[in-house]
Amino acid sequence: LAFTISRLFKRFRKDEALLREVLTCACAAGVAVAFAAPIGGVLFALEECSSYYASRVLWRSFFCAAVATLVLMRTNPFFDGKLVLFEVQYDLHWFWFEIIGFAMIGAIGGLVGHLFTILNIHYQKLKAKWTFLDSHPILEVFLVIVITHIANHPIWFLKMSNNQILRSLFTSCQNVVLDGDSDSSRVTQLLCDRKSSGELIGVLSASILNKFLLTLITFGVKVPAGLRQCHCTGLFIPSLTLGACMGRLGGTFIQHLTDAYPDWLLFRECDSTSACVDGAIYAIVGAAAVLAGVTQVSLSLCVVMIELTGGLSHLLPVVVAVLSANMVTNPLGSPSIYDSIVHVNRYPYLDVNIDLDIQKASEFELRAKDIMRTNLHVIKASGSRLVELEEILESLKFNGFPVVNNLVDKTLVGYLSRTELIRAVSKAREQSASPASIVSLVQDEITHDNQLIEIAEQGSPKVLNFSKYLDSFVPLVFEDTSVYQVYRLFCKLGIRYCCVQTDGKLRGVISKKDMIAYLDVSEEIVQNYFV
Repeated sequence: LAFTISRLFKRFRKDEALLREVLTCACAAGVAVAFAAPIGGVLFALEECSSYYASRVLWRSFFCAAVATLVLMRTNPFFDGKLVLFEVQYDLHWFWFEIIGFAMIGAIGGLVGHLFTILNIHYQKLKAKWTFLDSHPILEVFLVIVITHIANHPIWFLKMSNNQILRSLFTSCQNVVLDGDSDSSRVTQLLCDRKSSGELIGVLSASILNKFLLTLITFGVKVPAGLRQCHCTGLFIPSLTLGACMGRLGGTFIQHLTDAYPDWLLFRECDSTSACVDGAIYAIVGAAAVLAGVTQVSLSLCVVMIELTGGLSHLLPVVVAVLSANMVTNPLGSPSIYDSIVHVNRYPYLDVNIDLDIQKASEFELRAKDIMRTNLHVIKASGSRLVELEEILESLKFNGFPVVNNLVDKTLVGYLSRTELIRAVSKAREQSASPASIVSLVQDEITHDNQLIEIAEQGSPKVLNFSKYLDSFVPLVFEDTSVYQVYRLFCKLGIRYCCVQTDGKLRGVISKKDMIAYLDVSEEIVQNYFV
């Protein structure tokens, strides 16, 4: 939405850096509205959505998130006057010995997130090979709906929406009344009645397996999904539900352990209270752990969970769980789910934090000349006709073309992007230039100023001066430059291409897509993106 609106204004169309700042602010506002978490939204945009975060963007993102949250509060979408989505009604008390349980649940959540990411990558690769579902998205959605209905029907607990399940799991058993025949009373009795612990373990175990598999096949389906929707193709709410079930199950085991061995030195703190372990706090911790394992975010997730539940008593347990999850996923080397989707879909993105195999590159002496494109389509600095440039635009879909002095020695002069070439040709047509007009991309004795059309000699064709559209500052590397250095050049400067030259003569071009193709040459993914 932000991109579409920004493209309506000329200032954002011409300034890519400013456009990226708008998208960062929009991301912060989106997360803020989804979870009623303005501070968490800003931190999420800082941590996950921006490789370069200027200081001025911080307060702009915060302003957007604050305004979005105020509008949300004014519209009152839940008709209760509250912003907190899963409000915790009581202070969740915990004891220091439970830190061990929080850390273990965090580690298990990290493993679950790692396994989910790996399986989702393989599933997306399988769908990329089997193009039937990709060409029939409605059928895919229908199949997912049928599978979801069949899988959820036998388990009465899963007939509720994800939001209702989370509210139930985040509800403390303090001061609850175990009576009534309504659905909410049945859920309360299941979670809080000690006599129903066997049924609770069975229901939560089945729910964990169900949510894991359904989220695995649902994530990536071509259906627009908001984070607040019940059954959606999103990631946040299903991951939170999966983690909450897992955390509540872990809390139930710890609760049984404290009941069975009350005399242990570790559990002596429980002597001062009747209820030693509260399962609600374990549900919150488990939800944060799984989401941290899947998305590999840390600081912003802790703040989002606090704003999401409206309580500070469980801040430290959430921090411990998120740190444990990240400490498990980082050594395993698995990417976040966002990076994996970018990778599978072949978006032209290079991860700044990737550890390129320097040893492999040096072992095989991989240089820029080994991955560059040599079959180039270049434009002469002078002598080309307007009709020839129009034919190039119609027949070739490249984003730009190197400009050389002539086609013999190919001395590099500059680079002409497709956008600038289209703009120059359109302006020439507006001034009724002849298709036979000669185009000059350099300043010389004929085209000595910035006027578009200059008259040469009497009777000679007109010369079109396109020199102001030429980019003379071209990223250059030598043929013997290592692939590692080329990769760092792309990451640090954010360029889309670089020219390979020797003694000023053009030898080839390396685009960002070429670099991605080199990194993924061993991947079993359809390479249609690079054709």
